[in-house]
Amino acid sequence: MPSTPVVSWDDLSERQRTYLLAIYQCDQAEEKFQRSAWTHGSRARPAEEWRWLFYGEYDYGPSPLKRMLLNTGAVDRGTGSTFEALQSRGLVLLRSSRGPYRGDPHIVYVRVTSAGRKLVRQSTGEVRGKKLPVGALWEWHWRALAQMYRAGALKNDHFGGDYFAIDDERQDWQDRTTWETLRCLLEYKWGALCREVGEGYEWRYELTPFGRAYYEQEWAFYRKLYPDVDASEPSR
Repeated sequence: MPSTPVVSWDDLSERQRTYLLAIYQCDQAEEKFQRSAWTHGSRARPAEEWRWLFYGEYDYGPSPLKRMLLNTGAVDRGTGSTFEALQSRGLVLLRSSRGPYRGDPHIVYVRVTSAGRKLVRQSTGEVRGKKLPVGALWEWHWRALAQMYRAGALKNDHFGGDYFAIDDERQDWQDRTTWETLRCLLEYKWGALCREVGEGYEWRYELTPFGRAYYEQEWAFYRKLYPDVDASEPSR
């Protein structure tokens, strides 16, 4: 018989649901990134490593999980207790340590369990998507391609504007994802979809003839695959 969640969604408080959903979303975003490791010339790390999500501050700001919770307004003195409540219900695992110096804060890592993932999927009605066909672009790659097709070219100052936020679903990974998206399009396995042109600080990214043809030929496929992406119909 199929296993059942440790608890039901109704057993959780609204705050606990908010935390579990944020942890799940970060987990799934990282899973998607690891699955597309081939697009930026690297290997996926073992799930035992990447499923542990850091909750805290980097030198440049909050970690993805902390920022997501900050955006919900749910971070306060009760954060630790909420993590522990989810752990006691078998929905997450916690791992923490203290830095080497007196007064150092606790370093906290959170990992959603299979029961936690199952509970979120059941409660939200999420249907697990099929694997992408070989060579198909991930959503954030297609979004970048669509922006280039619509704009003609993207200047390097887009890294501080719209292009910097091409990956709405994983916006906490923007700096990493932006470059890796470009790299995927520059080094697409069947031919470069875009190219860098210009010099100095005037670099811009534009579609190659292959990239334009690819967009126009595959637009209907990606329109169905990613209906929420603003992708202009080809002007053929």
